[in-house]
Amino acid sequence: MILNSLGSIPNQSDLIELLCLWESVYEFVSLKKSQSVSWENLQRLVEAGCDSLFLKARMQYAEGATLLSNHLRPMAGRERIYPSMVSPQASGRLGISDPPIGNFTADLAYGPHGLRDVVQPDPGTKWICPDWSSVEGWIVSHRCQDEADLEAKRRGLDLHTVTAIYVLGYPDPPFEPTKEALRSDHGREWMSSVGFTPALRDAIKHSRYALQNSKDEKALARYALPLGIPKEKLWEIGRRYLASKPGYVRFKQHRMDEIWRLKEARTSFGRRRRFPVMSLRDRYRVQKEGFSHEISGTVADMMKMTMVSLAQIGCRMVLQRHDGWYSEVPQDWDDWDAYKRVVEREWIIDGRPISFPADYEEWTCEAPTL
Repeated sequence: MILNSLGSIPNQSDLIELLCLWESVYEFVSLKKSQSVSWENLQRLVEAGCDSLFLKARMQYAEGATLLSNHLRPMAGRERIYPSMVSPQASGRLGISDPPIGNFTADLAYGPHGLRDVVQPDPGTKWICPDWSSVEGWIVSHRCQDEADLEAKRRGLDLHTVTAIYVLGYPDPPFEPTKEALRSDHGREWMSSVGFTPALRDAIKHSRYALQNSKDEKALARYALPLGIPKEKLWEIGRRYLASKPGYVRFKQHRMDEIWRLKEARTSFGRRRRFPVMSLRDRYRVQKEGFSHEISGTVADMMKMTMVSLAQIGCRMVLQRHDGWYSEVPQDWDDWDAYKRVVEREWIIDGRPISFPADYEEWTCEAPTL
């Protein structure tokens, strides 16, 4: 993959000025490093639910320093990069480093695609970029047979918005709440009229995923600062979410009990992760990591099998990002039917069939398009 020019990012001068400012602050603070609060301690404050404006500014500085030091500076002056991709995680997911472009932010404050479009395909090629939408949530819903979630999936609705409407007691919109409809003028008008905000949708989204791997709703405190919602309100949202999902709570407890009993966990395709004999004080950690392996590990297995199938039809993976990836194809490639048959194929999980919708982008040397 080759590096893109910052010229494709709007407000280039503003971005460069911002980065130079961060660099100046970074160099100044580096001189006083012994007097600085560590990133780990700052993160602990965020996870505890602190919502200080000063803390928010300090975290923004830390993000800027990371972008400069770990992301942008190592790429300066280079026309091509060769990132390392290995599977260091227990779940089987890929880790990307040198540089860690899989972790480049998608924050729109840095451009229409964040910093992700600082790389681009080689001339004469393009990237097809699918992303399985809410795949871990759908797997859990499928395994515990959550009928409300599965009905939303059958109708192609936005899972987190539908869940938020039900859990938080908002009126149903006068349209099918798909992602596309919610982005439209009448979608924004409905949200404004009932007081529904993207932050509330994200609060439910974080409830779904954070509570999947946590003891209770207190884990949601870490999102108070980025969402601008007091931690006490997030805790209440988390409690209401769990109360609305009794089948999920029973399923999770059953799986965690089995993981502890067997001292192992398996993905839906049988890949095993063993846990050595532990003392009782390790029980929650084993259950948490085992349950995560069953869900995240299943997605990692699906990803690898999908990459093999796509390679067989001439689509080479060049980059993976969490639940999505980039496939390199010739510039004149147009075999969408074959590609989508592979990506959205049917899987058998717990003896029942399920497939997963994907969102797609197409990236060329000029700019990515939806």
